[in-house]
Amino acid sequence: METNSSVIPEIYRKGSVKNVRGRPKEDLWFFEFSDGYSIFDWGTMPDELSGKGKSLALTCVAIYSWLNRSEAWSEKANYPSFSETADIYLNWLKEKGLKAHLRGSWDNEGPFLRPLSDIGENIFLAFRPFEVIRPTWKEIERLWDYSIFKKRPSSGMLPLEVIFRFGVPKGSSFTKRSSDKKYLQSLTGGRPLKEGDDGLWEYPLIEFSTKWEPEDRYLTYEEAQEIAGLSDGEFESLCELNRLVAYQLKNLFKEANITLWDGKCEWAFSEEEGPF
Repeated sequence: METNSSVIPEIYRKGSVKNVRGRPKEDLWFFEFSDGYSIFDWGTMPDELSGKGKSLALTCVAIYSWLNRSEAWSEKANYPSFSETADIYLNWLKEKGLKAHLRGSWDNEGPFLRPLSDIGENIFLAFRPFEVIRPTWKEIERLWDYSIFKKRPSSGMLPLEVIFRFGVPKGSSFTKRSSDKKYLQSLTGGRPLKEGDDGLWEYPLIEFSTKWEPEDRYLTYEEAQEIAGLSDGEFESLCELNRLVAYQLKNLFKEANITLWDGKCEWAFSEEEGPF
């Protein structure tokens, strides 16, 4: 998908299914979704899904707009009581809403102010860029060095993918890791989970994997906290915020008669006001 418009910057980084457009030192960058798709860490598949890019972009707009509305958090009063920390953040979200990096939808001419149903083929999601701080590979030790995060960067992406699960559906990748007793102990206190288990609906399970390594590496809670350089309080906040977001998304999908089993969140440090 290309554009001759001078309003939308040229492609800065081409991804497997999504391009990033932007100019260094500018405050507004853009996501451009394609009709391509990828499988796990294998990369782009040879065929495309017609209309997938536009559909995904519109879905992102709907979800982030919903999470951003403080009213959306107040409308649902039946949140499980995850913890005292979660209750504090829930009150914050009811007042402020969840702040995200997206800054609206654009077409080739600029901000899209008409109904989204009228949008053409080209749709771009404007976003505030965050610095990507990548770990370095140490060849002698044969490991990734995350020590830069111990210096407490004030702004930038966390090196974690945070996965939430309300159950273990058939074919879930979690079943491949559930035989690891140390890993399972970190997540569930050793309680076994089997395929098809939906006993976590009211209390989503949180998993962590690496974000910037060539292949996703799943982490115990201790490993996740260590590589991200988070304090005990920050790590607890990260877990509880993800549980609240997961439950809010479950509510949203339920209204569309869709059962949400799992999902993934990514977070960043920010100097702006926020719950984390």
